[in-house]
Amino acid sequence: MALAGLACEQEGAAAPQSAASGDHAFYWTAAAGTFRVNENSDLFGADRDQLLLSGGMAQRKRQGLSLDFQLLLYEGRIDAPPSPPPIFGSIADHYDLTAGLMAFGVQWEVPRGPVRPFGGATGGVYLTKIKRTGQVFGIPGTVDEERDVSPALSLDAGFAFILAPKHSLTLKYRRLFAKVHLDAISPDDVDLGGGAVLLGYRHAFDFIPPSPRSRP
Repeated sequence: MALAGLACEQEGAAAPQSAASGDHAFYWTAAAGTFRVNENSDLFGADRDQLLLSGGMAQRKRQGLSLDFQLLLYEGRIDAPPSPPPIFGSIADHYDLTAGLMAFGVQWEVPRGPVRPFGGATGGVYLTKIKRTGQVFGIPGTVDEERDVSPALSLDAGFAFILAPKHSLTLKYRRLFAKVHLDAISPDDVDLGGGAVLLGYRHAFDFIPPSPRSRP
């Protein structure tokens, strides 16, 4: 009985320490920031800076290592080549761009302390859609539309600021490498890579599967 009581006391003392560290098995993230397209992409004119949204889920493994699933999304404009307008109408001088990344990756983070540096890498598919609009007799419509799916890579590094056992803020820089093929823009691949600074929130949690019901 004395040994059992001592073991219970030791487990009870160890639990708060584990919770205080913020090392839960899973976490989800949400972030927003400014994405700047590479300088060698001359199709964006003055609209190089775009709003980038990011979200994802991760499972921690051991020693600060985690497996990630991430989503990125941003919208912008690409300069369109000159095109004669339709009769009694007009055509936009740009394409509306919607781009997103779905990727899996790994991340390593310093496992202790209130401020934890981290770095990671992801690989996945880059989904791109461009649309050029116009109007005839004042009626708006789509003049041209194109989609592309291409591989992409990203690297990131930053800091996690632990606010509470389950809550933290993140500040990171992400570098995206992506080239897509859009015939409406160029016969060559278009570089849609760039860099982003993201401020985010991270919520950690543990998933405990329900125990099977005992049969009577």
